[in-house]
Amino acid sequence: MGDKKVRSTNKAILATPALLSLCAIAGAEQTPMSGLSIRAGVSMLSTKASRDLTQDSSFAVGAGYQLNLKGMGATGGTTSLDADWYRNTGNGNKIDVWSVTLMQRFASPAKAAGMNVYFGAGIGWHRAQVYLTGSTPVSETKNTVGGTALVGTNFGENAFLELAYHFSATVLSTNVNSFTAMVGVKF
Repeated sequence: MGDKKVRSTNKAILATPALLSLCAIAGAEQTPMSGLSIRAGVSMLSTKASRDLTQDSSFAVGAGYQLNLKGMGATGGTTSLDADWYRNTGNGNKIDVWSVTLMQRFASPAKAAGMNVYFGAGIGWHRAQVYLTGSTPVSETKNTVGGTALVGTNFGENAFLELAYHFSATVLSTNVNSFTAMVGVKF
C-alpha cells in the first residue's frame, strides 16, 4: 500500500514541471485578452491525520475569470472569480473539495525591484465531501463558507505558478484544509 502512495505522489510531482513548461510556451505567445485562466497541480491535505486517510498528495485543477473591477486598497490589484477542485484518494477513502471563491490578488512591493510576485486572498462557497471506508462505510457532504490565501509569480505574460492554502469545514471529524501548488495559463 505504501508503494502505491509513492508512485501516485511521484506521478503528481513529475507532471508539475511538464505543465509549467507548457504554460511557459503558451505565455510567450500573446498578451491575455479574455480574462480566463486555467491551472492544474498537486494538492496536499494540511494535517497528517487527514493525509493518513488517503495519500500524501493528490491532484488539483481550477479555472478563474478576471472581473472588470477596481482592486481594493491603495495598491490596486485584480479581482477574479475562481473555481477549484482538489481530490485526495487512497486506502479506499476519498476527500473532495469544490470551491467558488471571489479572489483579490495584489502585486508585491518587490515587483518594483524586478520580481514578479503577487499575493492573494479570497472567500467563497466550499463543498467538502468525505467518504471513509471501514467496517461501516460513511459519507458526509458539507456546504460552507471557506477561504484561500496564496502567493504566486508570473512567467512572462500568460503563465503563472501559485502556492495556496485553502481552508474549509471539518467533515466527519476530518480536516479537509489543503495546500496546493498549481501552474496555469491565462488566455
